[in-house]
Amino acid sequence: MSCFFGIIGVAILWPASGYYLLGILGWLGLRTQEKLLSLMIKPNAWLEQKIPYIKYKNIKPISKNFPNIVENTFIKLPLRLIIYLPVSLLILGIGGALAFFSIIGTGSCFQ
Repeated sequence: MSCFFGIIGVAILWPASGYYLLGILGWLGLRTQEKLLSLMIKPNAWLEQKIPYIKYKNIKPISKNFPNIVENTFIKLPLRLIIYLPVSLLILGIGGALAFFSIIGTGSCFQ
């Protein structure tokens, strides 16, 4: 049973990862790249809509924008890291676990 699910996981995850990589690099055309980038931007825009304080302030010439630069660097950047990092690590962990168990399951076919 683990062999069956492992083969399904490998057959789905590896081509999907390759398609994603080639799409982000732009080798599958600009429309595919735009589509994949819009999927990456949607959660970011949704979170900024729900927590408007983490949005970076307008960028102007440095001489007129010093308070915004300080606020963006020392307040908003750490807040964004605190909010985005756990979500990103969770998504990467789920993907890594799926890949790991797919490879382990596929390896059980040869025993």
